[in-house]
Amino acid sequence: MLLGEWLEEDQEHSHRLMVSILDTMAPGKLRKMPHAWVGVVSRFLARSELPEWKQSMILDWMIDWKLDASSFPELQQVLRQMASKNPASPENRLKLLQCNLSDSLPLANVDMRWLVEQYLHSEQEGAQDRVMDIWQQSQLQEDSLPSLLDAMVEAGPLDLNRMVQWFNGAQEPALGEGLLRVLAKTPSAGSLRVNVLLRAVEQFPDAIREQARLWIQTRQMDLEGQRKHLESVLAKLPGGDVRRGQAVFKAEEAACSKCHQIGYVGGHAGPDLSKIGAVRDRRDLLESILYPNASFVRSYEPVHIELVDGETVSGVMQQENKGLVRLMTGPQSELLIEEKDIHALLPSQVSLMPSGLGDLLTLEQLDDLLAFLESRR
Repeated sequence: MLLGEWLEEDQEHSHRLMVSILDTMAPGKLRKMPHAWVGVVSRFLARSELPEWKQSMILDWMIDWKLDASSFPELQQVLRQMASKNPASPENRLKLLQCNLSDSLPLANVDMRWLVEQYLHSEQEGAQDRVMDIWQQSQLQEDSLPSLLDAMVEAGPLDLNRMVQWFNGAQEPALGEGLLRVLAKTPSAGSLRVNVLLRAVEQFPDAIREQARLWIQTRQMDLEGQRKHLESVLAKLPGGDVRRGQAVFKAEEAACSKCHQIGYVGGHAGPDLSKIGAVRDRRDLLESILYPNASFVRSYEPVHIELVDGETVSGVMQQENKGLVRLMTGPQSELLIEEKDIHALLPSQVSLMPSGLGDLLTLEQLDDLLAFLESRR
């Protein structure tokens, strides 16, 4: 606090000292930015000669701190000015948008279109995840959703389910028709959960809701059909390459590593696969990829929760204690629900892992992925 006050008073030296402080503290980030520093940081960011890498570092800190720029008018104005100048680095523009969002500041159409371009074409590592976080944080308005349709065509299974959820409550008939047209040509559409789509079209006219139900029916395969398809695919897979399979596991198409851990790397929404090759045979592994709803690993059984207020949520229960239920709803998303708010907790037949991966991967990629998983012992 005293340091912040001194920096405010001695503006002649504050920027130079701030550089030293940032350089010193970069290896170990503060848990929270002292409010007394906000004004200094605002003016520091506003300096035209500030190197882009230092801008990036400060923005990273602000994102980690979840600093609400709307609570600090001077900081918010600086961030808006920086964003309006279209910084040379797309990475920094993404960070600026993420820092400058608030419930009272909807995402501008020009920013929405730019984000769609970044989602579709950026080669920057992690850009798609950051764009998805921005969209999630911005609480997309209905007039932004037509632009989102362009991104949905290329969305992977995990992102597609999140995107469709953002249509909840939308009512414009043309938007509902556009959603169904996009799903008809989206490779990962087979991964879309039935309850997610039905909820998304709930407020659209009857004709659109009926189209959605027909779309679902045409994509639901009976158990005998699944068995025949599984055997047919298995016969076409002679044995893949482990190293290439590791690349498939980490790639955006399959997104396996977002939910599954191998060794010390990966997510925790799904089971640890470090030794999966020792406990599951080739056929079982293929079935779990093509038809994740066929069976569930113990402790990862999906549940469907009906809340007292009428809302419903689905996911995997991670923890239940002290009157709270921790529900994993996606690779990097979870909910804390008080037990008193739960009306009913029921088993679900829909896995958190999306189906439809067989439509996204080539036979060679599928064969390589199986080889990699079989090698984990």
